[in-house]
Amino acid sequence: MFPEITTQRFCLRKILSTDQQQIFEGLSGEDVIKYYGISYNTFEETGRQMEWYENLIRTGTGIWWGISFRSTTELIGACGFNNILIEHSK
Repeated sequence: MFPEITTQRFCLRKILSTDQQQIFEGLSGEDVIKYYGISYNTFEETGRQMEWYENLIRTGTGIWWGISFRSTTELIGACGFNNILIEHSK
């Protein structure tokens, strides 16, 4: 089961396939990609990012959450961990 985290205002939840449009908008926006290090030119290309999120969970090497306000499910951001090495506790 995916660990959901909630506060009074926000929900950190699993990134869903329905979030792909917001992921694309973020990872194709000039203001974002100049700091992020990855970008996509088309909605279809963003599918690789969606697969990456799933692969992190499947392999146990990371986890990313979608951030939304508690009052809506609309994605407003994302955060997470990757390159987790359990055997090295890092």
